[in-house]
Amino acid sequence: MENRGISSTKKRILFIGLFIVPFLVGMALIFMGKGLGTLPILHKTGNKMYYVVPEFKATHFEDSSIYTFSHLDSSIFIVILMPKEIKSEWGKHIMYASKIFERYNNTKILTIFEEEKEHDWKENPLSFFKRYDKWETVTLDSIRFESAMILFKNKPDSITNVPPYIIVDKEKHIRAYCDINDLKKARDVPKMLKILNNQYAPRKIEVTRKTSN
Repeated sequence: MENRGISSTKKRILFIGLFIVPFLVGMALIFMGKGLGTLPILHKTGNKMYYVVPEFKATHFEDSSIYTFSHLDSSIFIVILMPKEIKSEWGKHIMYASKIFERYNNTKILTIFEEEKEHDWKENPLSFFKRYDKWETVTLDSIRFESAMILFKNKPDSITNVPPYIIVDKEKHIRAYCDINDLKKARDVPKMLKILNNQYAPRKIEVTRKTSN
């Protein structure tokens, strides 16, 4: 009688097709995901040692209470320094920051304004800031603001006088400086934040989606 069973060779092919190939494809996708890119740690200070942004205190924008930029806060930060020389640009950059946060909210935003908040706002920004529970807004007097520029190793753009936005990782290393002159460039920041977050959680890859203008 003819043996109609599956031969051992066919069984091996079936096993490879059903189990081995999907496993190899999955592993390849994981390693490809890890290779989507990295954000380097900036400002090397020694062998495998990098500059850490020191802790500092500032005054909350809304109620004059004390805010502390603390090493105990293990969040990824976008730090935006707003000098008084570009007060006319403050409102625009608040809008840019909100667009970043709406596209990627797995981070904190720290906006530091120079001097007191008596600025001729078109509308009171407090209600706007309160929409975002991870957005810290603080003020510093001119001397301490200059100190903050030094702490973050930042300097204004030579043409626009706008300091780059700064991406700071969980260990308070500086990872990137982002020159933001328009909304299109602001939309690129979430992609960088996703890349940085993937470096902490490589098995949970956040796919950077292409955004329209």
